[in-house]
Amino acid sequence: MVCVQYSSPMYTSDDEMNDDMQPRLQRMRPRASMGPCKIQKIISLPSMYITMGGTYGEGRYGYIHKAKNTETNELVAIKVFRPSNENGVPVDAIRELKLIQSLNHENIITCKEFFFNDATNPMLHMVLPFYELNLSTVLRNKSFDITEPIIKSIIYQVTQGLGAIHEANFVHRDLYPSNILLSTQKPGEVVLADFGISRTIETGNTSRTRRRMSRDVNRFEYRAPEVLMFRPNYGGEIDIWSLGCLLAELYEREPLFIDPNSPQYPSSLTALRILYSIRGPPEKEMFKGEIDAKEEFFLGTFGSTKKIDLSTRFPQEAARVIDTLLAYVPEKRPTVQQILEFYYFESERRTPFDRCNYPWISEKQEENI
Repeated sequence: MVCVQYSSPMYTSDDEMNDDMQPRLQRMRPRASMGPCKIQKIISLPSMYITMGGTYGEGRYGYIHKAKNTETNELVAIKVFRPSNENGVPVDAIRELKLIQSLNHENIITCKEFFFNDATNPMLHMVLPFYELNLSTVLRNKSFDITEPIIKSIIYQVTQGLGAIHEANFVHRDLYPSNILLSTQKPGEVVLADFGISRTIETGNTSRTRRRMSRDVNRFEYRAPEVLMFRPNYGGEIDIWSLGCLLAELYEREPLFIDPNSPQYPSSLTALRILYSIRGPPEKEMFKGEIDAKEEFFLGTFGSTKKIDLSTRFPQEAARVIDTLLAYVPEKRPTVQQILEFYYFESERRTPFDRCNYPWISEKQEENI
């Protein structure tokens, strides 16, 4: 099949598009080229695909259908992007497709093909492998016994996927359980997904390079303090913070920075209060140069809080890792390469956990799914 790729470059501006970006996006036309995934421009859903039931999932990007490829009998997920207000292809969709095309890693979701269902008002459809579970589903299911070897195995794979993203000079910006997919067909496969708000960054060490980006990133429970404090320039360190939140959540089966008495979608100030109650007030070293009035307010609002000893809630070595990943000062957070060398992962490096023994694997096999 001829592969079709966009002739327009990937946009790397912030979340808010430039005034001239959308008209240019509307005028995009595909050009024939060889590429890493098959792409068709067609008018309707290919006859080879049969949808199974209604909407399987939904988000701000659009929705997902579970479908079957009748030629291969393979289950797939068809991600449908809503058109932009100006009836063009959403810029976030272009970013996501370009990023997936640029990566080839076992812990990053792949693209089988994508197509448009309408030539005049295109809705972009991306065909992805179907994953039965995400990490959020596993955490909510108390029948799944998540032991420490399983935690290490999952986090090690997530870290490897994050390393591929950073090495390609991207920042994920939306790392949380729902965007970590788990397979019951390929034993133990863990992949990162949903790159709609990912951003490129200057070539170099992505976790140490920063650029101006918006604070419209992942959920408050996984949002780094520099973002909560409205600092405009940040980099891959925010992914490292989210990784620390994920590690803690796997042990406790609920987010570390959560208050049952707070609203489901708290303000930045509420999120900081919860954060301070566990990590204590931020170090002034976090603020480079002169502290402005806004930052002085954040420093003083909950200044009487004290940092809790994480070893009272987590195994000692895990507590040490979580504490390191959740450093207030971004430069003090380790890089992905450093994390993979932590003593905490020694057993996983030496003798990887048998991923066929994930509890959700055996359960699905018993059900013959």
